[in-house]
Amino acid sequence: MANYVAQLQPELDVNYCRLVVVWTDDPASTRAARQEWGAHFPFLCDHERKVIAELDIVDTSDASHPRIAIPYTFVLDAHVRRRRVVVPPVPPPRHQRAQVPSAAPRPSGGPHTTSRCKS
Repeated sequence: MANYVAQLQPELDVNYCRLVVVWTDDPASTRAARQEWGAHFPFLCDHERKVIAELDIVDTSDASHPRIAIPYTFVLDAHVRRRRVVVPPVPPPRHQRAQVPSAAPRPSGGPHTTSRCKS
């Protein structure tokens, strides 16, 4: 992830974009991840999972692991209105993931991103 962040940050700057990550871990883990990756963009801590609930990006298919955030990306215009939504394929529920052959690519988890670009 650190390599991806290192390549992504200059591209965002050149294109006048701003990236914000909504992270669902506790504040200490959020800070540690941001520092480890060398990210210059802000990480918003949503350890109470209020933002993901408000955005309706919560996976509730596995009762033993409720309120798991679904990776989600959207672009805001200059007036902070949601303009474009990019939703990746939904991974299978957690209880079915063990049945995926090891050679098959696994769905990627990780931070949930929000991009804001100047129009």
